[in-house]
Amino acid sequence: LNVLEIKEEYQIKDALFKVLFSNQKDVFLDKLIKSGFDVNKDEIREIFENELANRKTLKQDYTPSCICKLISCLCDKQQTVLDICGGVGSLSIQTFIDGNSNNLVIEELSDVSISLLLLNLSIRNIEATVYQKDVLTQEIFNVYRLTKSKKYSDIVLLDKNLIFNQYDCIISNPPYSLQWEPFNDERFWSYYLAPKAKADYAFVLDALYRINDNGSAYIILPHGVLFRGAAEEKIRKAMIQDNVIDCIIGLPENLFLNTGIPVIILCLKKNRQYKDVLFIDASKQFNKVGKQNVLSDDHIQKIINTYHERKTIEKYSKIVSSDEIKDNGRRL
Repeated sequence: LNVLEIKEEYQIKDALFKVLFSNQKDVFLDKLIKSGFDVNKDEIREIFENELANRKTLKQDYTPSCICKLISCLCDKQQTVLDICGGVGSLSIQTFIDGNSNNLVIEELSDVSISLLLLNLSIRNIEATVYQKDVLTQEIFNVYRLTKSKKYSDIVLLDKNLIFNQYDCIISNPPYSLQWEPFNDERFWSYYLAPKAKADYAFVLDALYRINDNGSAYIILPHGVLFRGAAEEKIRKAMIQDNVIDCIIGLPENLFLNTGIPVIILCLKKNRQYKDVLFIDASKQFNKVGKQNVLSDDHIQKIINTYHERKTIEKYSKIVSSDEIKDNGRRL
């Protein structure tokens, strides 16, 4: 607020857009770093989730650092990574820091998040394309292109052309159980529509549609997607039949700042050589830091090793055949 010369949080969005598209951008970013902004720490996320997150309407729960690190480690080194519902860039920036992508594509709807996202990327001199987009309707409002410069990324506003691409890796922490207006398009033709009260599987199918034939998707979701009935059960059945569910990773509760619910990571792949699903139950392995639970580097490494080696560990991981899942009523 001091560097922007404003007094209230609600002024951040307009002040940031103004300075980031002015000839004072580099001066502003220099001042921000001199004032203590640490590019090796996700400070913007911490500010946003404490002061500016819209949990009521947009279901904004920003991704904890330990989950960002886990998602980044799950990804192979990719040329381009797509981050759906990217928020202020926590997942994307971690993949960049870890050297798992040299070009990012990020989609986010909230204009408040977009302003902070552009700051977060530019101050790290990251190459990226940012779509201000409603993922569910596919409506695009703005497109920003960030290109590397000597010090900070240059930002330009592009034409709003929708170009369909498929990606090697998709990462996402979409809003949980968001209401939406279901409609059918090419993303959902092979499946059923997610229910109006819960758009979780609409986000899942959107990601599945956009990974390439050898690609992967890693999506953070509430536990309910594994066992809820009706249309969601039909979608699970079709995904099991299509053999696109590669792994389900159960995580501890209380990892997020503003909600205590436990989450999973749903790992999707096309053209898999296996006809089974790897389940990893990491819900009991965490460190307590104040009121929050945190995954340590050792916890993360155990998940990564189990995932990549695809192994069974007693009371921790198990490989389950698709027939066994069908016998269980297609509840995961």
